[in-house]
Amino acid sequence: MKNLSIQEILANPKDSMIPFIELMERERKSRGIIEEISFDRDRKIPFHEMTGRERNESKIIMIGERPFSIVLALIDKPHDFVEKNIPKLADQLDKLALNFPGALATKYKFITADVTPIINDAAYVRYYATKHVDGPSYSKRWTSKGEEMLYGTGSSISAWPTGIDVSTPPTDVEPGIVERYREVARRIKALKSIYTITDGEYLGIEAGHSTIDPTLAKPYIRWDLVAGGHPELKVVKSVYDAIEFQKNWSDGKGMVALDKTTKPTYDDMSTLPAVGASALWGYQAIYNLNNARTGFFSDVAWITVKGV
Repeated sequence: MKNLSIQEILANPKDSMIPFIELMERERKSRGIIEEISFDRDRKIPFHEMTGRERNESKIIMIGERPFSIVLALIDKPHDFVEKNIPKLADQLDKLALNFPGALATKYKFITADVTPIINDAAYVRYYATKHVDGPSYSKRWTSKGEEMLYGTGSSISAWPTGIDVSTPPTDVEPGIVERYREVARRIKALKSIYTITDGEYLGIEAGHSTIDPTLAKPYIRWDLVAGGHPELKVVKSVYDAIEFQKNWSDGKGMVALDKTTKPTYDDMSTLPAVGASALWGYQAIYNLNNARTGFFSDVAWITVKGV
């Protein structure tokens, strides 16, 4: 048996991105070529843009003038920041919809027409995620109904299973929500002079930061005047059970309780001022979860209403 010498020629840094396939190709070449391999993150063989290569410690050695890479662990690890699991994706889109309107939208030069689709997309995915989990339960009820029908006993039979309630769907959106979400993230990150990782994590567009923390929840009130001049208050509902509103009538009493709603919109149908007169009304909101307030009150939205 031929005796082969083993010689370490180069340590392979843990975070280097050299593809293993490339080493196998270069294994057939000379030692001089091996020493020219780049160990930075400039990959020699293209990978999918959302996949990186990660490993534990490894070394490049020579065995009988032939180079080998000794790798303890080699895995393909996804680096895509967009969640694939539907409930997690719903949280991620909600996080952007919850935290982007207002100061950050202004910072990154998004106008109202840009923000509205973000909110609508998030609401659509949240509705789907909520109703989708009802599918297996609905199927099970039909199975139970069939078993009772065919093999049951007694003198009465159960009612037919009721379908999944989709009678109050969110605003319709166009297909392609994920690509629109990616485009928003690209647009934000493209402003390199002002973009920060902290902002990205807060918005959920950095990998590993897609979850919602209810203890930090702070609603953002959007509004319109509808139904003859009455304020329509709009808040992203997300995972929360209800939204509690308070109102300042500008009467010197400060904020007082107004109402609580389980819907993302609330119309204040309070009596408007007399014809020709106006008043300044202020609103703030806080989320409810599990029958208790969570997070913080929103900033006050001041709305001028007029009698018509």
